Amino acid sequence: LCVWLLSAGTFYGTIKPGIQSATIKGVKCTVYIPKKFDQNQKHPAIFALHPHDGTGAEDYIDHWTKEADRRGYVVICPESKAIQEDQPIQFQEWNSDHMHPPDDEERLTALLPALSAKYNIQSRKIVLTGDGNFVFILGLNNPNLFSAVAPINGRILLKQYPGNTSVDQYDTDSVNATVASVDKQIKYSNRKEKQIPVLMVNGKGYPGVHEEDIVLTVNKLKGFGYDVESRMVEEGGGAYDASVPPVILDWFEKKKAEEKLQ
Repeated sequence: LCVWLLSAGTFYGTIKPGIQSATIKGVKCTVYIPKKFDQNQKHPAIFALHPHDGTGAEDYIDHWTKEADRRGYVVICPESKAIQEDQPIQFQEWNSDHMHPPDDEERLTALLPALSAKYNIQSRKIVLTGDGNFVFILGLNNPNLFSAVAPINGRILLKQYPGNTSVDQYDTDSVNATVASVDKQIKYSNRKEKQIPVLMVNGKGYPGVHEEDIVLTVNKLKGFGYDVESRMVEEGGGAYDASVPPVILDWFEKKKAEEKLQ
């Protein structure tokens, strides 16, 4: 039997390594506890959002366990509201407009403090990652909850997309409506204390990835003063590609080391 005192942010009980399921604040989560887990210490965490391909959190968490064991990270994979409500696969994206209202951001920000207390997570060492554009919204809008954000094949602005050869970067009425909506939903800040570092990870030749889009997104964020970098994975580069987790975590640990030196 485990006992938790969440209101005080205190951790009690015994947690065994491996995959666990938890429902907190109405959100289903799959959690991986690494082999190096020590309940007497706080641990860094990966908060990973699953792709909207019908697989969900239980499948996506397997993608992160190898690096979690090697580095001692807790992995948290929540499930989108659309999947929890068994919506058709075409509507299972995060913050789906089909849900009325699309409230995944509110759901996820509400559960993170409770998860951090339950699994003894180090509050200033949580990297947000996962597939697609919603990762930008959740991370950049909540710098108090996440330490860094690393979207996989996500973008904020589009230059080229299927059916269009060139669109003005600010002509949001002409670009793909979903991506235009991402730009509008982000609460950008030019204050350093309200910013977190960003790593964009993209697969070379991955469907829908255009270098022009990446440049536009990087420049938009740099215009506000964000610390943003881009990595192009030569082979694969999708949300399930084995080369992606070490790229993200190597970058994240470098950023945290730099922060300690300041």
